[in-house]
Formats: sequence, structure tokens, C-alpha cells
Amino acid sequence: MAFQQINIGTTANDGAGDPLRNAFNKINQNFIELYTGLPALGIGATPPMAPVQGQQWWDTQDGNSYIYYNGTWVPSTSTVSLQSNNVRSAVGTTININFATDGIITSTLTGVVSISFVNYTPGSSVRVVLSTTSTGQVVTHGLPGAQASNGSTTVAASVVPSTLILEYICTGTNLASVFVKV
Repeated sequence: MAFQQINIGTTANDGAGDPLRNAFNKINQNFIELYTGLPALGIGATPPMAPVQGQQWWDTQDGNSYIYYNGTWVPSTSTVSLQSNNVRSAVGTTININFATDGIITSTLTGVVSISFVNYTPGSSVRVVLSTTSTGQVVTHGLPGAQASNGSTTVAASVVPSTLILEYICTGTNLASVFVKV
């Protein structure tokens, strides 16, 4: 059904608008379409079970909202290119970002983490979410040409527990075209 607009006439009480019953019928039909067309919003520390395409979830642990799209949860603030990429967990002390395939990388590492890059894909971005209970958590971007929003090429956790959310944005085809948002 298409949106049904209520005709209010040209001037007040000119009799050219929709009769009251017809107007409220249009209101009811518009609300029915809204409420039956949207999946329920999930709220909690874990994603809803058996999600449907387009369902939304607000993660109470990282404070982000996600949309279930194409079999995976993607950030609701992501770009279209990010929505088709995967979500994975990283292990070890080096996180290798693949701009062609990665969407979100999560990790619970502590200590020093190095970030490296492959497959520079202009217009793509990858979000890295690091959860830590250590103020010794340091992320070294290894990017001489790129600066994080805090003005340095490293980011460190200052309080614990902490979640570091870093978004790497690729604007070209080499290392100098990678930018970091903290």
C-alpha cells in the first residue's frame, strides 16, 4: 500500500478536505503498514535469535545498533560497501585488514596490537572493535601517512574496562590512502 495523505482542503472549514471518518481511516491504514512492516527491535548484549532481514538490534555492551542484512549483523551506520562484507573475530597480536572482504573485526586482545592492510579498495571501510580490561592495550596503526583523530598513529586504552572502536577508511589504492577514525 502507498502512503495515504489526508486532504485537508485549501482553507479551514472549506468542506473540500476528507470527511473525518475517511481521514482517520487513512491514519489507521498508514500506522498498520508501519507496524506490520517493521521487525521488532532487539535490545541486549547478544543478538536476537532467528533474526529476519532488516531486523534491528541495539547492543547494550558496545552501544552500537546493527541491522540484520544478508545473513549477518552490520552496523547501522555503515556504508553500502561495508554491508556486503563479513564480520569476524581476530586472534593474535596482528590484525590484518582486508578492505575487499572485511566489514567488522572484533577482538578481546590486551597489550600491543599491530594493524596491517591488504587489498586497498577505494570507498570501503572496516571497523575494528577491541574490548579490553587492560590499560596496556595499545593499537599501532603502522600508518606513516595517516593520522587518527587524536593526532597520533597509536591509540591506547586509558580506563578499564574499555572498548576501542577504530574505523579504517580506504580512499585510494595504497597505504597513504588509509585514514583512521577513533
